[in-house]
Amino acid sequence: MRNSTTPGIRVPRRSRSRLALRLGTVAAATCGVLAGGLVAAGGAQAATTTVTTASVASVSSAAAKRQPTGATLRASRTTVNKGQATRLTGIVTVGTDGKRLAGATVTLQARVAGGKWHNVAVRKLTSNGVFTVQPGTSQTRQFKLYVTASKSRLASVSNVVTVTVRPTARQKVVAAAQRGIGKPYVFGASGPNAFDCSGLTLYAYRAAGVRLPHSADAQKHYGKAVSRGSAKPGDLVVFYSGGYVYHAAIYAGNGYIYEAARPGTRVGKHKLWSGSVGFRRLVA
Repeated sequence: MRNSTTPGIRVPRRSRSRLALRLGTVAAATCGVLAGGLVAAGGAQAATTTVTTASVASVSSAAAKRQPTGATLRASRTTVNKGQATRLTGIVTVGTDGKRLAGATVTLQARVAGGKWHNVAVRKLTSNGVFTVQPGTSQTRQFKLYVTASKSRLASVSNVVTVTVRPTARQKVVAAAQRGIGKPYVFGASGPNAFDCSGLTLYAYRAAGVRLPHSADAQKHYGKAVSRGSAKPGDLVVFYSGGYVYHAAIYAGNGYIYEAARPGTRVGKHKLWSGSVGFRRLVA
């Protein structure tokens, strides 16, 4: 009996089954990775990415049931403080009825702005087709859910969610003090190109929305006193001579301060050089 599609070639029945299987595998391998849309940063409310539907090639009906056709990734917070975590939940669906895909391997990837994607966690979807992980986000900007339907990775769907990382008020104070490093000491100056001691502290706290007078002795009345042992980077350090404060600086942590020390010097990070100091907490 001749094959109706290839005249002149005799194909045994078992070989025809194998050929059909190979053709189905090649067709399935044409599915690639599809990237979802970015979610605009906004508030602390959960956000959902745009669902991307994969274009599935012609495969057997049994294989098509396992092809992921949609994926969503939600973040419990899309705007977080630096160092704060956000809980990410992914859901993968199959078919036109949106049935959840259970048991597939799911990889959560992350990258900082302009960087490369790297794996954060790999999980198996639960029986309900849900994937949840809570990674740290101190530097991460974007997260992507990458789904594979089988070990051969014949098909995949990905979604991207953007998490905006914002500095805390304390971190803003430290960052502003650091920007002053190398600038000259000029009496009466409060930045951004020159500073005196209380001008630097005034400038640093202004970056966090705190207004201070341009006087070291007057600044001692702001915030609340904390012990040296509990001082944190971003706290105000005031230097006493009797009851008078003659110098002010920003605590950098580990016994160091950011200061505009005296005329003829430049702003720098220095070892705390006096024991007659007080620490004031102005921001959380």
